[in-house]
Amino acid sequence: MYELLEEGIADFATIANRPRMDIRMDAILQFREDLSTLVTIVGKRKAEDFYEKNLSHGILTKGSYYCGKIMCFAIELAIAKKRGKPLLAYVGKEEYPLEDIDRFMGKYRSFEIENPPLEVFKEAYQMIALTRNKYRNFLRLYESACEELGITEKNMVISYATYNDIKKKATKFYEKYAKEEREKMYEKIKGLVG
Repeated sequence: MYELLEEGIADFATIANRPRMDIRMDAILQFREDLSTLVTIVGKRKAEDFYEKNLSHGILTKGSYYCGKIMCFAIELAIAKKRGKPLLAYVGKEEYPLEDIDRFMGKYRSFEIENPPLEVFKEAYQMIALTRNKYRNFLRLYESACEELGITEKNMVISYATYNDIKKKATKFYEKYAKEEREKMYEKIKGLVG
């Protein structure tokens, strides 16, 4: 969660002057799947290796780096919508008015959205910067942006409900694992003590 915010905002800062932002649903869906897998991996080293390979900021085209940037961009798009700034979406060379981003996300695996005007970017960046070191606030800001844009949970990078669900799964998984390991240890001790 921390990397979604920190690496996402760092990469978001680089797109202010780009004409378009690419939206790759495969990367978003893979991120969600990888998060669910991560919480079931036993062993610190294995979990760290999986995280580095699949989710870490070292991967520029997917994982927390890309998905954090998409979250920041959604916040920017919500501000553009509130300010009445119409935007265009592009699928290949075809141009569409961006009225229903959720439909686009469900229909196309890859598309682009034009960047809003620079003043909208600056406003979004300032709002996001206020959440620094407070990833729950960042997640709430993103969720609010998705609500404004009409993006449903199935197309979100992560919702607060998904975050809580993953956290619960991880806690239950490791509690069960720790209990099983304690039981094995007690059986071993019983065998040694006699």
